[in-house]
Amino acid sequence: MNINNITIAGRLTNDPELTFIGDKGTPKATFKLAVNRIGTDKTDFVPVEVFGNQAENCEKYLVKGQVAGVTGSLRIDSWQKDGNWNSRTYVVASSVQFGNKPNGKQEETRDEEPETVPF
Repeated sequence: MNINNITIAGRLTNDPELTFIGDKGTPKATFKLAVNRIGTDKTDFVPVEVFGNQAENCEKYLVKGQVAGVTGSLRIDSWQKDGNWNSRTYVVASSVQFGNKPNGKQEETRDEEPETVPF
C-alpha cells in the first residue's frame, strides 16, 4: 500500500505567482507557507504548487501573510548537475483553504471580487 497525503497550514511568505504551463496553458500558482514546528520555535518554509482554476483563485485572493491550509501530495524531485546531486521537496496541492488575511488586508483583492467565488 502506498499513501502520499499531506495537510499543512501556515502563513504565505509571498503573494502567489501565476504562470501558464504546457501546450494547453494550464494555470500554475506557486507560493511558500511558513509552518511552525510543534514544540519548537522553528519554522519550515514549504513550497506549494497549485494547478487549474484553483491556481487562478489563489493568485487572485491570497496575499502575503494570509493563513492558508493545504492538502495534497508531497513531491521530491532529484537531479544531477555538474556532478552534484540536487533535490527539491514541495507540495502539490489538491485543495487550498483560504484563512484570515493579515491585519489591514481583510478586504483586499487583486481584482474585483465576484459575488460568489467558484471554489
